[in-house]
Amino acid sequence: SMALMAIGAVLAVPLVAALAASLLMLQRLALRVPDRPLARQTRIVMWGLCPAYGLLTILSGAVVVIAPALPAALPRAFTAGGPWAIVLAVLGGLLGCAAGLGKLVFGIWWIVLMFRYRARLSRQATIARQLAAQPSSPSDAGL
Repeated sequence: SMALMAIGAVLAVPLVAALAASLLMLQRLALRVPDRPLARQTRIVMWGLCPAYGLLTILSGAVVVIAPALPAALPRAFTAGGPWAIVLAVLGGLLGCAAGLGKLVFGIWWIVLMFRYRARLSRQATIARQLAAQPSSPSDAGL
């Protein structure tokens, strides 16, 4: 199971980069439409969702690297529930919860943005079809 966690942590790094790149391209697309509020919201989602995924990747990588070495590296009092063990456990739990909550909130926001992009781009496609159907010069109209 630790091997699967290690593989997952390693494979998650390029996925976080791909997520950031796709959100950056969506933001640029929104600016070309132009829809500044949509671009701004995409930027906010990018700066919220990518760090949340990154933090969870770092935490899972830390668990894979540190957990097997912990009992041998630390004194028995530390691993048996000493004050530092409690602090580390609470800190790891809080960071994990914050990252999970960030993933949930920004993930839902991302889904809502996808529907907004679909609506906005559909409107732009309709406008483009209407413009393409219009004659562009008097010679095109048969005059």
